[in-house]
Amino acid sequence: MPKSPSKKSPCASCESCSTRKTSATRAAKSAETRKTGKTAKKPEAAKSAKSWKAAEAKKSPKPARRPKKSEVPPERLCEFCDAKCCRYFALPIDKPSTFEEFDYVRWYLLHEGASVFVEDGDWFLLVRTPCKELGPDNRCRIYETRPQICREYSTTRCEYDDLFLFEQYFETPEQVEEYAVATLGPRQETTSAVKSTKPVKSAAKKEAKTSKRRASTEKSSKRGA
Repeated sequence: MPKSPSKKSPCASCESCSTRKTSATRAAKSAETRKTGKTAKKPEAAKSAKSWKAAEAKKSPKPARRPKKSEVPPERLCEFCDAKCCRYFALPIDKPSTFEEFDYVRWYLLHEGASVFVEDGDWFLLVRTPCKELGPDNRCRIYETRPQICREYSTTRCEYDDLFLFEQYFETPEQVEEYAVATLGPRQETTSAVKSTKPVKSAAKKEAKTSKRRASTEKSSKRGA
């Protein structure tokens, strides 16, 4: 009776081959899954970023361009103005001609917000500080009872879109000192400064001189006796 052929068991090398193939397939699938997940997230993130920017643009639209002074009727100019004329005041001062007068100008500029300018040969002290009655909408809160100087200031002279351009402009005490020296020459030493440079005699020398005077006085008095 012929023997039935026996089943051959897979060799060790075949089992390892199948295991390696299965592991490689799983690794490829997991890599593909990771790759697919990443590529799927990118367009969603980009889409959300664009939608966020669009929403922000709707919330805060770009401010409209402020019209020029020539484009606005004089009676409506205050509606677009940023109240430049209400954020400083300027007072005329005498033109300095000595170092003492220039020192007053230097003193002005030691205070915050103060500067000095020259216009048409006249000197002015300028202080940058907003009016207390200037509202958040750049309108005057006491318009009906505003001072006379404000009433005389009309929109025809308004500094709506003008730039601050002066003949001369001083912001620091050093600039004033430099201009003073250039105009008047170097500063001269004062009398007090000259006296202070002389050496002061010591107390011992003064005492010795006093004792000599006393001795000579006593001798003369003895001779007279």
